[in-house]
Amino acid sequence: MKNRLSKIFSKSNVKSGAKVITFMLVFVILLQVLSAGSFSKLNALSYKNKFNRAYSFLTEPENTVDIAGIGSSDLYSAFVPMQLYEKYGYTSTVISSPHQTCLKSYSFLEELLKCQHPKVLIIETDMFYEGAPEFNSKKIKKDNTSVIKRKISAFLENFSEKRFEDMIETQFSIFTFHDKWKQTKFFSSDDSKKDTKASVSCDHGYNFNDSIKPAQANDNMNPTDISEPIPEDNLNYLNKMVDLCREKGIDVVLVEMPTQHSWNYYRHNTVQAFADENKLRFIDFNLMFEELQLDIKLDYRDGGDHLNYYGATKTTAYLSDFLNETYSDILTDKRNDENYSFWEESNKEFKQKYNVNQ
Repeated sequence: MKNRLSKIFSKSNVKSGAKVITFMLVFVILLQVLSAGSFSKLNALSYKNKFNRAYSFLTEPENTVDIAGIGSSDLYSAFVPMQLYEKYGYTSTVISSPHQTCLKSYSFLEELLKCQHPKVLIIETDMFYEGAPEFNSKKIKKDNTSVIKRKISAFLENFSEKRFEDMIETQFSIFTFHDKWKQTKFFSSDDSKKDTKASVSCDHGYNFNDSIKPAQANDNMNPTDISEPIPEDNLNYLNKMVDLCREKGIDVVLVEMPTQHSWNYYRHNTVQAFADENKLRFIDFNLMFEELQLDIKLDYRDGGDHLNYYGATKTTAYLSDFLNETYSDILTDKRNDENYSFWEESNKEFKQKYNVNQ
């Protein structure tokens, strides 16, 4: 045993180990430096990747956003910031990307709070089940395994290539913006001082699409008492988002956008229970098709996953009224404020760009 230990801790092995550790530390530091340089407020909109639209909030002038929405592509397809502004003068932004996870959303929220202090955060709920294993309501049974075993099982069940990718991209933005590092001016002090109003996107995170592809009706929203649990890792980051908002004095609203495929009453029950437990408001548009006059033949762009522009105007109209009725005491109409004249310009640009009237 002594001989074996002496071999393991021999000078040559210790030296080799020290070299490996040193190399890893230098590599991590280099990644952090490159990440810091590649992540620029001024060129965020030029990044051509799945997070391009989500990071558009970085181009908003500091502390000018009163409402932020965060979540998956369901959100950027169904919430139109310019429509809300035109009706009530409230400024908003959408921070969402395809298959966005709660982990990524929490990271986005941390970034958002470095430059904005929204009064209301809309959290889209479909992402709570991103990466969730297939749910079989007929196999529900009491779980007698230990807490440790359940945690290990949940970790292994939720750990996937997508989750690993999210972890790496969240920690090192160079992997997200790898094609931009050569254009970077590292640690430029001018970055935060320049006027960014000219570069603000008129979409404010919304993804305009007026294509029409009808959806098929289904029975996903038939009432039931069964609940589908939120995966533990997603629930952990959801709680972190809610806790961070409470710490910063931000009101949270949970919203599920209309979808024919990824949502059902099992999930509705779970999110409603979470909302009740945490004293949060929850709007599930999948229970409001008649009230909103949503048409599954005309209001989807891809057969039922995402709303098109026509459907988005309906959900946005409802949300706009809800926000005004619920938060008018903390939200301010910016339409006649000279400091927000760039929103008027954005509104004109949005209408011209897409040939629409709000």
